[in-house]
Amino acid sequence: MFPSISGVRREKGGQLCLTNPDVLKIVTDKVLQKLRTCPKNERIVSLTQMDRPFWCTCPSCKAIDDREGSQSGTMVNFANEVAAAIKGEFPDAYIDIFAYTYTRKPPRHIKPHDNVIVRLCSIECDFSRPLSDATSRLNRPFQKDIRAWHRIAKNLYIWDYTQNWYSFQGPQPNFHVLQPNAKFFADHGVAGVFEQASPESPHSFFEYMKSYIIGHALWNPNDDWKVRYDEFLNLYYAEAAPFIDEYIQLIANRVLHEKYELTFDSKMEWMDYGMVEKAQDIFKRAYAATQRDIIRERLDDAYLSVQYAALVCPPRMEIVDNAYVLTRPPSQTFDEYWARLMKYGVTHIEDQPIAEFKKRLRGETPLRYQKVPIEILSNDAYEVWVLPEFGGSVVRWRDRKTGVELLRGYEAPFNGRWVWQEWSVMDADSPEIEKPIDGKYAIVDRSPNSVTLEAKLANGLVIRRTMTLAPGKGPLQVTMEAKNTNDTAASFRMKTHPEFYSPGTKMPEMFVQTGGGWTPNDIDATPDRSTGLAWVDPQGLTAWAAYLPKQKVSIVARPEPSDIEKLFLFFNTKNAHVNLEIVPRMNDIGPGQSRSIK
Repeated sequence: MFPSISGVRREKGGQLCLTNPDVLKIVTDKVLQKLRTCPKNERIVSLTQMDRPFWCTCPSCKAIDDREGSQSGTMVNFANEVAAAIKGEFPDAYIDIFAYTYTRKPPRHIKPHDNVIVRLCSIECDFSRPLSDATSRLNRPFQKDIRAWHRIAKNLYIWDYTQNWYSFQGPQPNFHVLQPNAKFFADHGVAGVFEQASPESPHSFFEYMKSYIIGHALWNPNDDWKVRYDEFLNLYYAEAAPFIDEYIQLIANRVLHEKYELTFDSKMEWMDYGMVEKAQDIFKRAYAATQRDIIRERLDDAYLSVQYAALVCPPRMEIVDNAYVLTRPPSQTFDEYWARLMKYGVTHIEDQPIAEFKKRLRGETPLRYQKVPIEILSNDAYEVWVLPEFGGSVVRWRDRKTGVELLRGYEAPFNGRWVWQEWSVMDADSPEIEKPIDGKYAIVDRSPNSVTLEAKLANGLVIRRTMTLAPGKGPLQVTMEAKNTNDTAASFRMKTHPEFYSPGTKMPEMFVQTGGGWTPNDIDATPDRSTGLAWVDPQGLTAWAAYLPKQKVSIVARPEPSDIEKLFLFFNTKNAHVNLEIVPRMNDIGPGQSRSIK
């Protein structure tokens, strides 16, 4: 029942094998059991994929998906089989499936049965522009998919996103698309819409106003959202309404005029130092305009998004004397902001408990002024920038000959994108479930061509990384070592995680080198080829490489095989990155012992 991924059945980290007869029987039996015991008005049973890729590529699943041109092929086929099995006993029941991420594209031939609901999800879209906007690169594919699903699905539903899922309290100025999107759904035969905001937690960004606009739009998709917007502003904020409108227009115009893509989990980089200053001034004037407690309470709630942004927004940045000089606007301390959240009863700041936000900031106020040294390695071929204080991040790797930037994290090092770090792995069987190592690295050795960094983890492991650029045109040499300083064995869950910058819409190509030379290696990609992955066994392999079509360069890695468990390639063209990850053996390390990869 477990999926076959790159030829190996994996018990964890993937979807189910949807052509396995045992899976079909187990699921059908459970659906029938549920329908026999649930109230008669509960007749929709959801059979949905998990929130991750790694679908089954066994011969049976692959044959269906290849024929249908999408992984939705196996999903619809499976749902149809379950739907057919329950129809005799429960003719009024429905099977609900997602058209979500890798299953969003409709199948070419197979059609959902009449008792199957297809719930199309808009998670990849740009919410600064209506979904009908043909100029949006993120919304055009969604338009194509909803038209195709409308042609084949009798029951088409929508799962839509109205808040920011990186931070519910962060600004997400999408008021102007809420009603047009509802109309877009209605115009394409949608029968049901689920608008997902932040159900677990109160005080997300203007949740009452958005609910007001959405409620009217779902009752009447032709409703005028601007009328409802003005109506709510004047009734709810009264004398402070002009200032709230000024704030919303400020942030909405910044996103639209700068053509930022307002994704469902945007880190809100556009809400920078200058924007925070302007927003703080608007709210200062708003508070001065009213003395009524109820209006001031409502301003407090609206101001939460500005306070969040002031605390975490991208700083002003300069590079002076081989160091980043970062300046952030005045803000509350972390403890003050946290106390405010607790007072309001906020339990989530994203799709995780509020404690995750505290972890994200380590319970500390980001420095208002910060100088971050850059360690620069260079030779005739390359220039490499390393930031020990930012998780040991390698933020720049420039090819001098071509001018190509293989890592672009130097443009905004606080974002954690297009950088090279060590990452922790949550599950040894699923190296894709991961997060970057937090905290600072110390420099323990430095020479003109080499730097050695070190960090101690909470479990007593000491991570040491040495990076060397030999004189002339030598390659970048990297050694990562983990040493156990405890008296007992320590758990080791680590990998190297270089996220190379790869612009363009074409997927990378992958090659492996053995004694017989270079050969292409298959990548399991989504039908639209926007994401994909490959697992590689390092045994007998002398090198592996990714070719980046847009930049017309190849990244060649020559790992020494001693402590390496596997190699993992992952790419995402929408986020413009290709990872060439090295996964060491993940069994425990004994006292005083170490493990290294090169």
